[in-house]
Amino acid sequence: MATMRAWQYSSPGELESTLRLVTDLPKPSADSLRQEEVLIKTLYASLNPADRMVANLGTFTKLRLSLPVTPGYDFCDLVEAVNTSDTTLKPGDLVFGCLGHPVTHGTLSEYFIGPTTCCARVSSGVRAEEAAGLGSAAITAYQALAPFITSGQRVFINGGSGGVGLFAIQFAKILGAEVTVTCSTRNIELCQELGADIIDYTHCNVLDVLKQRGQEFDHVIDNVGNIPELYSLAHLYTNPNARFIQVGGQMSSMQLFAVARNTLLPGFLGGGKRAYHLSMPKVDREELSALADFVAQGRARIVIDQHFKFEDTIQAFEKLKTGRARGKIIISIY
Repeated sequence: MATMRAWQYSSPGELESTLRLVTDLPKPSADSLRQEEVLIKTLYASLNPADRMVANLGTFTKLRLSLPVTPGYDFCDLVEAVNTSDTTLKPGDLVFGCLGHPVTHGTLSEYFIGPTTCCARVSSGVRAEEAAGLGSAAITAYQALAPFITSGQRVFINGGSGGVGLFAIQFAKILGAEVTVTCSTRNIELCQELGADIIDYTHCNVLDVLKQRGQEFDHVIDNVGNIPELYSLAHLYTNPNARFIQVGGQMSSMQLFAVARNTLLPGFLGGGKRAYHLSMPKVDREELSALADFVAQGRARIVIDQHFKFEDTIQAFEKLKTGRARGKIIISIY
């Protein structure tokens, strides 16, 4: 029986201590493919905070997934086999994408099976290791912007230098918006290169700066969840029709309570006074292709923080945990 390597954890917890490299797992076979599934040979994967978040959900992890679990959402890979009437994908194609939701058998393995809808061909001119980073973060950023903003509007992004933030700056600019972001001093140059104005959170109180600017912004994306009153006081720095999109935050009871309060508590009972949306992106193949075309055309770029070998995946997660990655962390499987 053919075997493969994959990173797995057998109990919920911090991935840096629970992950193990298993070297003798059965390789999935083409015969096991169900309708609209694809067998993929993984070349590159990229990490996301959601990988760590899902592994830390305790009982939910056990109930939602069948242990042991191979983490990973994003990939750039070669199609090995496909079971579909759709002729879009065929064996040998170089594809990229993201699985879109927690699964038991993720992308940090030499082979995995996924739905055909989760992947698109890599556009000519986009390198494979870059394409691996054009999955969850790019889809999340685009869907937090495109349905809501129009050209000429002003967007505020809390957390401009992470994976979602860097894509959000670029997509907002493509959509014709003016962009202001928070970042630390060391990331100012990068965010400015992409077209953003800066609020350096290491040298000021972000809320004070926003309130001083008045009802300036038409749209808010919070990638961090580190400013407790950012939403409740949004009416002081946004116009009445603005929307607030919650993308990121710490997976804690306090953060979960804040999300529930912001979602359910109306303004007249002390809740926020702006429309609040919790980001729940959906993977769409045509949208993936469009985002890859942005990169191929030079309208956007994929910022990579660091490459790691497959054997060094734990160190990659340690880097992710620091919250200081500028852009995407890429794992080379081979």
